[in-house]
Amino acid sequence: MFADSRQSRGGTGKGSLSVKFRHARLREHFDDETLPATDTENRKNAMPVSSPLVELAHVNVTLAGVPALRNVSLSVRRGEHLALLGPNGAGKSTLLRLLRGETLPDQREGGSIRWFPTEKDNGKSPEGNAASLTDGGDDAPLTGRGMSALLSPGLQERYIRQGWSMRGEDLIAAGYWDDYLLYRKPTEEQREEVLSLARRFRAEALLERRADALSQGQLRLLLLMRALVRRPELLLLDEADDGLDTPTRCAFLMHLEALAGLPLPPTLILTTHRPRLPGFIRRAARLDGGVLSGPFAVRPGADGMFPAAARHAPAPVRRAAPSGRDGPHIVLRRATVFVDRVEVLHGVDWEIRPGEQWVVRGGNGAGKSTLLRALMGEEFVAVGGELTRRLPRHGGDNPDLALVRRGIRLVSDRLQAEYAYDDSTADVVFSGFDGAVGVYREAAPEERAETARLLALVGLADLADRPFRSLSTGQARRALLARALAGDPELLLLDEPFSGLDAVGRAAMTDILEARIAAGLQTVLVSHHDEDRLPSTTHAARLEQGRMTEAGPLSG
Repeated sequence: MFADSRQSRGGTGKGSLSVKFRHARLREHFDDETLPATDTENRKNAMPVSSPLVELAHVNVTLAGVPALRNVSLSVRRGEHLALLGPNGAGKSTLLRLLRGETLPDQREGGSIRWFPTEKDNGKSPEGNAASLTDGGDDAPLTGRGMSALLSPGLQERYIRQGWSMRGEDLIAAGYWDDYLLYRKPTEEQREEVLSLARRFRAEALLERRADALSQGQLRLLLLMRALVRRPELLLLDEADDGLDTPTRCAFLMHLEALAGLPLPPTLILTTHRPRLPGFIRRAARLDGGVLSGPFAVRPGADGMFPAAARHAPAPVRRAAPSGRDGPHIVLRRATVFVDRVEVLHGVDWEIRPGEQWVVRGGNGAGKSTLLRALMGEEFVAVGGELTRRLPRHGGDNPDLALVRRGIRLVSDRLQAEYAYDDSTADVVFSGFDGAVGVYREAAPEERAETARLLALVGLADLADRPFRSLSTGQARRALLARALAGDPELLLLDEPFSGLDAVGRAAMTDILEARIAAGLQTVLVSHHDEDRLPSTTHAARLEQGRMTEAGPLSG
């Protein structure tokens, strides 16, 4: 999940730096104004670090008629940070929503869940008085929501689907009241805290931007800050750093390490499919088929519990690009693209020749996703620029938009969020034949057969009739890959295609794509993870602030 930004601290055990000294070093790196109260202020209200926070006993959760959690018992204690591991569809996101109070146990034989907030969080103790635990806990879901914050793909998808037009600063500030939108006026102190946190992540420019016009990574960063401003007792992070570029990911990890090093830290529970856990995680539990095992102790920075596919990226095997005119040929000249009147791409010159396999890199907000949407006709080049397409099997030179969307396919976080129809998984895959969102005609027998074959290819044959919106993030991503392959696409645009996939899913998707590439498919892949680059990649490009600064064959 996280890049390991920790530096050596001089060993372990008695020889390691004292907690006080390490805390001082963290404060030296993170300005006091962006961290919770000082040591003295924290100790005044401090609870015993190992006191109970949430207790689950024999919990069962059923979603859309399918068991999601089975007889789960878990004790979450203050200061004992936890990683939840497991394959796609194991129930990790459901468990986080349960801990948050957003999902409830089954009404019959559902078990129980109790939260143990401090009385300060319940508003029962005067400001400045020592906080104390609620005797016996509280089983009201509102209590769970009041003491926790959740950052998840589901939350981000909600903002995308709703298309809320709000300033980045307002989105973050809404977190103080756990609202989606800002209904109250923040105090000057709160506004200063939001600004200071934005400086921490070098995101001041996002505060005045409209949230519905941001890139996926930029929106994820705002939602992360929205969770942090609440200073919750329980911070739930569901694949929280997906979509963040490397510098932002490292800053995020350093901020979490700073929080974990405080005398009264929030308790952090995170899910991840990426190898290597943050250094402050000492306990992990595993979910598989809704059944929980653990928690068990792990070494700081451990990655041994991940499948080998997660730890060892395949060696790149670059193939020579075939010559001739037997593949798609895309040319951009002086291409400028506006999104909501904001110039996102500036005079881009780029050419994709037949047989080339591209990877496009760049930081959050560089314009990568906009570039892909322009290639398939979802965004348009402004007057003075030029975008020409040649798709040999879909209209030849400069085909109309309907043919373009059949010949060029996209897999992305935004598409996954915007596919709001409650179609079955099979119908979502079938919609790919027309390059449409939604189903508008009956499938021909050969299309039904191809849909079934693609579902089996991505390991979703058993979920063909399941509503698409009920799938886990990783399962939905596999369904969208199958959708992109439906019909006979010539160019596949992959925008963070491995987001939310477990190690087995990433390896399987890579194998599927490599087989299609060997058969003539071309790809353009965008990712912030170097290990996600396809082995057959031949060319690389880089975008910086909407300008293409590099483009050419890979060296070596």
